[in-house]
Amino acid sequence: MLEQSLRVTSIRSQSPRGFGGCIFTGKPIDDQGNVQDAAAYYVVKANGPTLGKTLVQTGQWWRVAGEASERLLEVLSSTTPQTNTVSDIVSVHLNYQPGRNDTLSARVAGKYNVTTSDGLRSTYGAQLLHGRWTHDISQDWDVGVQVGLRLGDGGTQQHSLGAEIGYQLSKGLWLSTGYNLLGVRDPDLAGADYTDSGFYIRLRFKFDENLLGGS
Repeated sequence: MLEQSLRVTSIRSQSPRGFGGCIFTGKPIDDQGNVQDAAAYYVVKANGPTLGKTLVQTGQWWRVAGEASERLLEVLSSTTPQTNTVSDIVSVHLNYQPGRNDTLSARVAGKYNVTTSDGLRSTYGAQLLHGRWTHDISQDWDVGVQVGLRLGDGGTQQHSLGAEIGYQLSKGLWLSTGYNLLGVRDPDLAGADYTDSGFYIRLRFKFDENLLGGS
């Protein structure tokens, strides 16, 4: 069994919920974080909860142990890096009503993370493009479709696609339930939108000129 400290150089795939399913590449480093061989690398495969709930990010320093076959390392145990992350997040929103019963909403959000992990400093950026179309089918019922695209450093992509139906509980207060066939998992960028995969229920306020006018 090989036991090795690795600096993460790229993410090939990762469970968006952060429960450990991940394939990444890493360069072997010594105890001071120095790369031992610039040409050497490992493709690390960890299934289930092996890496814990910590999302693997480029620049992190992982201590892993497992069965190695040439460049492939099947991780059996690991040590979660001690990390501290500072994030800068910006978001721009746009709403447009092409007709009385239709509303188009768009949002562009971005973040820039600076992470310190076991004395190593790494940066990571990501952007989220999200759009929603809502159609009023009656005074108290509406339907909607949402799509999203998350782009991260290193060329990583996540997509969201879903639909929902809503009912007006009281004036301006709506209860919606929906299902996302594809999901994006990023609490920093999701905002008030539910972008994760699967079923969801949410409360929301929807304002119009009649509500604001008090009629």
